[in-house]
Amino acid sequence: MADQTISNLNELLISSVAANDDLPIVDLSAGETKKIKVSSLIQGGIGVINDSSIDLIKLNQASATKIDTTALADDCITAAKLDDNSSIISQSTPPLLNNFTGRGWFKSTDFNLHVFSAGAFRQVTLPTDGIVDSAITTVKIANQAVTDAKIQSGGLTAAALASDSVTTIKILDANVTGAKIAASTITNANIVNNTLESNVFAVGAVDTAALATSGITSSKFLAGAVDTTALGASAVTNDKIASATIAFAKLNLADGDIPGPKITSATISGLQISAGGVLTANIADSAITNAKIADATIGAGKFVASAIDTADIADDAITNAKLADDSVNTDQIVDSGVTAIKLANSSSTVVQANAPISNGVFTGQQFLDTTTGYEYTWTGGAWQRQAAINDISFVDSTPIAFSVAFPDNFSAVITSTLDAQSANSIFAGPTAGAAATPTFRSLVAADLPMATSGTVGAVLPGAGLQIGSPGTIEHSNTVAAGSFTGGVTIDAQGHVVAGVELLTADDIPVLDASKITTGTFGSARLGSNSVTADQLADYGIAQVSESAPVPEFAGQWWINPNDRAAYIWVGVVSPQPEGYWLNLGYGSPTQINLRFGGTYNASGNIVESINSYGIEAGLTIGQALSSPSTSNNGVYLICTSSGVGTTPAPNIDLAIGNWVLSQGIGSNWTKIDLGSAVAGVGDQDVLVDGGALIPVASGVSSQEDFNVLVYGRVQIANLSTAGIVRASSEVAVASGTGEMTIGTVDDGSY
Repeated sequence: MADQTISNLNELLISSVAANDDLPIVDLSAGETKKIKVSSLIQGGIGVINDSSIDLIKLNQASATKIDTTALADDCITAAKLDDNSSIISQSTPPLLNNFTGRGWFKSTDFNLHVFSAGAFRQVTLPTDGIVDSAITTVKIANQAVTDAKIQSGGLTAAALASDSVTTIKILDANVTGAKIAASTITNANIVNNTLESNVFAVGAVDTAALATSGITSSKFLAGAVDTTALGASAVTNDKIASATIAFAKLNLADGDIPGPKITSATISGLQISAGGVLTANIADSAITNAKIADATIGAGKFVASAIDTADIADDAITNAKLADDSVNTDQIVDSGVTAIKLANSSSTVVQANAPISNGVFTGQQFLDTTTGYEYTWTGGAWQRQAAINDISFVDSTPIAFSVAFPDNFSAVITSTLDAQSANSIFAGPTAGAAATPTFRSLVAADLPMATSGTVGAVLPGAGLQIGSPGTIEHSNTVAAGSFTGGVTIDAQGHVVAGVELLTADDIPVLDASKITTGTFGSARLGSNSVTADQLADYGIAQVSESAPVPEFAGQWWINPNDRAAYIWVGVVSPQPEGYWLNLGYGSPTQINLRFGGTYNASGNIVESINSYGIEAGLTIGQALSSPSTSNNGVYLICTSSGVGTTPAPNIDLAIGNWVLSQGIGSNWTKIDLGSAVAGVGDQDVLVDGGALIPVASGVSSQEDFNVLVYGRVQIANLSTAGIVRASSEVAVASGTGEMTIGTVDDGSY
């Protein structure tokens, strides 16, 4: 695995990713590669994501885990974000599903509002302090809706009563006293005949002047005697009207007659407001605050798409638990987004004492042994120590001594010590003889050995050379610098004195092909039509083999000599073949001969099984036959169940064992009647159900058995082979059944 690129590594599926899986990562602050756990990368990476950089499309909208109330800022959900039927559903019947305490239901048939509470929907009634003054006009009050019980005692004044609205039937008996009758208001017409005793009043003697104030009591009036005519204007006051005696029908109130101040506080409940009476237009803008919205009443369906943007999400509102698993990948991490601080210790380079026991997490992972200071790299199969000079040792020699110090595990200090020296002296042996140890002495010219052929030594400048200062060897002949591919002129000392910059065609001699031993000629060096048959090696264009060969180049041919089929390689061959041999046509024998391709279910009109020929013919298990074509010409299937075929199968009765054969043309396959043959395996592609034959062939289980049975009925029987026999005088054979019995036997003793 060490020599594979990342693109060639086995893929780790999302379903197999574990939180403790390691990833390689570069710690820029430490200048090294480390490893990091998948969980640590995600958790740390979220912390460095730029604000407003997570698009809502990156959130798993189908996740069972949803955004809860703590993730939503106050006042972030506006009316525009609420979907139809999200907080209050409008329909004729109460909803049966998804009900929660506080859910609203607006009954569309009677326009009443209900709220789900204690397991059921309950109708909402409006308290009187919830109705604005003057909000209820007379047109909103139904006829006879205000009963006597709804009118406070003394609440109606004379001004509230229409003229002629109080009739005698509305006045209680004995309720009109003398004080309520104005002077000179009761005339003879107001007194029923025979109601005043004659002994009290002389005939015609009693006129209004004769009547004392309060002289006529209510008991002196016959029922119905006092009518509206007898009552003066404003004569009937509130005190004279009994409570709960004036019905609504007796009030002639016009729309708008009852002003707001006339309706006392807390007197109109929700029952007095018709369904749909309070509309959106009746609710002031910003009138519904958070306090007026019951908890858990606004569902997610009330938010329109893209209603909540990043500005609506409070900082730190989206926690790790709110992000779907695997929702953050490399596309969500900006370049250079993972900084060194986000890398866990030993994430890219393992730092510890002693080599790690476990294998490396990824190829190229580093390991620093703090005990030795050695560094290792995981090759994919082993920890490979990096090349370096880690140990240095010297053997001291006089007069030069060396010492090595290691201040830490990562450096070495080499110190050399020499004996005292004089100017212009070298460390050398004696000028003659031998000495136990070398000494320092001054050199003279005679001390230098002269150079000879094959021997390094001192030299003396000759012709064309000179000694400059300080002691440099200089060339006395000069020529202009340059590259002279076209040729040069030299002097007697071999100096270049002139040159031609470029070669011409004539400068290049004719080369024999044998002189070219390395390198290759590219296609650009070959002329059109320059490669003839003579230059092609055997199998240079096509390989010939009975089995698929290893391809050598894209577009290479392969000829199978067995069936004369032709293939061409489609794909690449380096670094390893990847592609397939494309069959460019069936081989000749395959095209002209019958080929068993599988089995066919006539009752269901489907291909039941297929082999390689069936696959090449384009047949599919479980599907109908394909139309006859050159690709399936000569392919036959054996029926495994009876039935009437459906186009492109033969449209006739098919029995078990029949063949359906494609002749490559026409719209239908052809039926081949083979009696009761059924599909089999092995060399015998046709087996026989002897019981389905007429007459029945008992004991027949294969084509071979059937052939033996038939052969036995047409050949002469012998001692080892079954066959037909002929009757004789001693053995009788019954005609039709073939039953043999003992015939005439000669008498005698034997």
